[in-house]
Amino acid sequence: MSSTQYPIEKVVESRDCTVAASRAHKPIGIDTEGYFHHYDPFKRQVWRFDAHGDIERITPLKDYSVGTYVGFVDSQIGWDNRVLITAHELFGGVF
Repeated sequence: MSSTQYPIEKVVESRDCTVAASRAHKPIGIDTEGYFHHYDPFKRQVWRFDAHGDIERITPLKDYSVGTYVGFVDSQIGWDNRVLITAHELFGGVF
């Protein structure tokens, strides 16, 4: 279990992630609860939304890497299908 705590920004003003996610987001994968995760590298945040496009939350990464976020979800929730490969996985921890 990871002790890393991520600040959560709950989104209530928008229910549709399709426009936001289409800009520059990189798909990370689908967790075991059925939520989709997309990474926005320009804003350094992860969008979590359901199959209908309703945004469940946006998580700012601040000083954390997307690899740290991927590991956090893996240890706390689990991944059903993950498509993003982190630099740590690709290069064996060189980065």
